[in-house]
Amino acid sequence: MYSTPLSAEAKLKLEALYVKYHARLIKYAGTILQNRYSAEDAVHQSFAKLLGRAAADRLNGAEPDALLFIVTKHTCLDILRTKRMNNKALDSLGETSEEGGLPEDIIARRESYDEVVQSLKGMGENYYNVMVLRYVYGFNEREIADLLPISYENVRACVHRAKKYVADKLRGRDDRA
Repeated sequence: MYSTPLSAEAKLKLEALYVKYHARLIKYAGTILQNRYSAEDAVHQSFAKLLGRAAADRLNGAEPDALLFIVTKHTCLDILRTKRMNNKALDSLGETSEEGGLPEDIIARRESYDEVVQSLKGMGENYYNVMVLRYVYGFNEREIADLLPISYENVRACVHRAKKYVADKLRGRDDRA
């Protein structure tokens, strides 16, 4: 999948960074995932992602920890998102016709959810991250501003623009193209 093989020097650099940052990254991932074993998985997946990409060659900078923490954070968010989606899928299996509606309704809601997610992915990472934190994880705008390096006003603007964009996409109009 990744066509750029790592140089021997990049592999050595990555191994040294693993030894140096492993404990800090596990602690960081543990605060996000609230589970030591999941945190270890996230850190290992993060290094595997770097190992499979030419990004490892960029670790020669003065502050490689920023890249490591960004990749680890997003890996943790992916793990949380996957767990949440799996939990939703398991919960929906137990729904009766009275609680969740007809099976066709459940499928239609799931397809609508997938359409919204696909629309958000078309907006860009910042909008996607804000909307996932807002509507999947239930954070309010202030909490999102505290979590991400953007102001409260920008979070509100992102939410407003993303809602409008998704509504337009679902109506069949793509004004941003």
